[in-house]
Amino acid sequence: MALISLPQIFEQAFDEVLFAPVASHLQHHHHHQHQQWPKVDIVEHEKHYVVTADTPGVPKDKLEIEVGAKHLTLKYDRDETTDEKSEDDGAKVVRRERVVESFRRDIRLPGGGAVDKDNISAKMRDGVLTLTVPKAAEAVPRTIAVE
Repeated sequence: MALISLPQIFEQAFDEVLFAPVASHLQHHHHHQHQQWPKVDIVEHEKHYVVTADTPGVPKDKLEIEVGAKHLTLKYDRDETTDEKSEDDGAKVVRRERVVESFRRDIRLPGGGAVDKDNISAKMRDGVLTLTVPKAAEAVPRTIAVE
């Protein structure tokens, strides 16, 4: 039988009352951050943006990139395999864990996001998507010479 002193009981009750809501909020916050997948970085240059997204396991021919008025959308729908036998030799699948989830990620571009939709380039290498998104001519800062 474990002996618990009275101060330990009060300390445990105190922790549960004060810190349980904080822990719950932190878990919810962590869960919300985890849902934002794929993770992206956006770097703004003078004439273009570079958007880098981690997309491991996503075939480049299955990844859809849509350009909206002020945002980009990355979409991927997995082909869920339910076959229980391997195509090679008829072996039976015992466990299937290596599945990439479907996703849709809307990425808002800073500064109003006016982009040159016709000249966006996309490259995929080692599970990392890199988009080069030129700014629209009206969005690129211009220097006016004073005469």
